[in-house]
Amino acid sequence: MARQNRNIARRQTRAARERSGRRSSRRKEKPPVSWDIPWGKQNLIGIGIGIVVITIGYMLMNTAVADEPLTDKSIWNNASATTIAPILLTLGYCVIIPFAIFWRKRGEEEVRSVKSEV
Repeated sequence: MARQNRNIARRQTRAARERSGRRSSRRKEKPPVSWDIPWGKQNLIGIGIGIVVITIGYMLMNTAVADEPLTDKSIWNNASATTIAPILLTLGYCVIIPFAIFWRKRGEEEVRSVKSEV
């Protein structure tokens, strides 16, 4: 019974606070969440360059046709497929694309945090 009386009293005081315009001190207003993509024009251009480099790497790798493709003793007749293509693929996947994803201008982080506070 006493517990019910306490709950009723709490509800009444909350209702009185809400009517008077005072807010509860327990609840703090949360800042709005922004769902913006943090990439700019430079990031998208970098990702595009990475895709082009990867595509060129695969095209170079495709040019290496073996002399006798059905036997195990075949030799690739294009040196660019065995040297340049893997280098381009590694650069595209491991350097250019990650760099384009994580790159930001200096001072851009501070600007975003100030905008989110306002």
